[in-house]
Amino acid sequence: MGTKGGSKKDLSDIIIRHECILKRWYREISYEIESLMKKDEKIRRVWLCYQLISEDCYGVVTKIYVEHHSSKEVMTDYIARTGETSRTFFRLVNKSLNNIKVMYESRYSNDNLLKMSLSQKKVRKNKAVTPDSSPYKQLSFGLENENQ
Repeated sequence: MGTKGGSKKDLSDIIIRHECILKRWYREISYEIESLMKKDEKIRRVWLCYQLISEDCYGVVTKIYVEHHSSKEVMTDYIARTGETSRTFFRLVNKSLNNIKVMYESRYSNDNLLKMSLSQKKVRKNKAVTPDSSPYKQLSFGLENENQ
């Protein structure tokens, strides 16, 4: 029953208010979950695009952005290993990031990016040759016995 002054105090009014509050909470939670899912999808897409960049780009980007080495440290290592200049290094980094951006903005679905990424991983895995499995052997010409 209603009371004077219009305040609602019986049990059914409390239940109705509680249900309204629950509905509002459900809408807010649903909105937040949807927002998180969209962010997760974007992160997943960036990761898939990162997996698709070329081998030399992949190594540099991994060291800088995944392993969090300083660019100066990675650049010094890159120059020592390849003999290239710092300008070439920064071009490589920019090319890598641009390739990720282009793939991110492409019309490929995430499923297609995943398939391409998996095939790229297989190529990287097959290229990684351990010293024991290398088809090349050091030629000795029988000189080991003479040096001892």
